[in-house]
Amino acid sequence: MVVVFASFVLSTDPTVKMLAIGMAFAVLIDASLVRMILVPSIMALLDARAWWMPRWMEPIVPHLQLEGSTAPAAAAAPEAVGPAQTKAVTDTEAATDTEAATATETATATETEATTDTDIEAATATASEVRRPPSAK
Repeated sequence: MVVVFASFVLSTDPTVKMLAIGMAFAVLIDASLVRMILVPSIMALLDARAWWMPRWMEPIVPHLQLEGSTAPAAAAAPEAVGPAQTKAVTDTEAATDTEAATATETATATETEATTDTDIEAATATASEVRRPPSAK
C-alpha cells in the first residue's frame, strides 16, 4: 500500500502529491509502529485482561461455534477477571490434565501387558466402527 500511495507522487497535481505522501507515510507508520510494536507489547502487558469484555456487551456479541464444535461457546472458555483468577484456572487445568495423563498411562500400561497389538487393533476397529486389516496401523 505504501508503494501504491507513493506512486501518486508522480501526478502533476500538487494536491494529489500531498495526499499521496501523507497516506504512504500513514500506512508505513501504522504497519511498522502500531501493528508490529505497540499492539503486541500492549497485549503482552495486559495478559488476560486484554481479552476482557464488559458484561453489558455479552448478550450483544454472537456466540460462535467454530470448527464444528457442539459445545456452547460460553462453556468452552472460562471467564477470567484478573491475572490471579487466570493463574488459578490455569493451575486447575494443569492439575486435571496431569491426573488424566497419569490415569491414561496407567490404563495403557495395563492394556499393553494384558493384550497384544492385534487385539488392540481389533478393539479400536470395533469401537470406532471402522474395519481395518490387521496389517494396517
